[in-house]
Amino acid sequence: MWNFPSSGNGQYNNIGDSGIETFTGNPIKSLAREICQNSLDARVSESITVEFSTFNIPSSVLPGAKELKTTFDEILTFCNVQDFIQAKEFFDNSIKVFDQDQICVLRISDFGTTGLVGSEVAHESYNTPWFKLVRSSGSSDKENGAIGSFGIGKNATYACSELRTVFYSTMDKNGYKAHQGVSQLVGFRSHDGDMKQSTGYYSEEESLPFNSLLNITEDYSREERGPGTDIYIAGFMYNHEDWKNQIVSEVLDGFLYAIFDGSLKVIVDDIVISNDTI
Repeated sequence: MWNFPSSGNGQYNNIGDSGIETFTGNPIKSLAREICQNSLDARVSESITVEFSTFNIPSSVLPGAKELKTTFDEILTFCNVQDFIQAKEFFDNSIKVFDQDQICVLRISDFGTTGLVGSEVAHESYNTPWFKLVRSSGSSDKENGAIGSFGIGKNATYACSELRTVFYSTMDKNGYKAHQGVSQLVGFRSHDGDMKQSTGYYSEEESLPFNSLLNITEDYSREERGPGTDIYIAGFMYNHEDWKNQIVSEVLDGFLYAIFDGSLKVIVDDIVISNDTI
């Protein structure tokens, strides 16, 4: 189920989230850079593989689609009442995505990494890779000065989503499995009059992860390929553009040595970037 926690009439967040807006200027290149760096940081094997793969699914197949669409409708009503012009435009457009027969999804997967460790203690530990990526803002696993040390880079995924919605799924190095969805929207008043936070979770109760892998398509299985992380960007908005070449360009520009020495292989749909192909 989708859960948008009560804000208790605290701070209100509108559509112009600074963390996400940081990446709207060059979203695809930012996405490639952040993903590849994070995967290399989590490397446990001599060589890792990162895949970027697009596919379409019926809108009804998106986890919690009907419930999330209802939330978007509620938010649009609230934004109309408050006359939030930018937010109204966003939700007018995003609601149309739910009404389409198909929704484009970008799956980003890594192999040969630790996966997102810590999902099994998400109820009590706020200092694990799982919690810092999925549930927190302004934190990461990295030491001060390291790339992404403030945890901002994860917002690149939301900047590429027409729904600002991302699903995380992992099988970590210890064999634990988990998945959870996150939607970064705006604060809003629900139909029962409660003010809700801008961030919602597709999760168990108390915003805890499901103890299973997320399987959206039958042609991909994390269990068959070993530990790592899958990130699903719902409503991938750049599939009609030259996104593949942008990914390739950024990988070659930022990670050429890692490609050359064999520690990184990147697959972008049908394009393979490795020390055998450059």
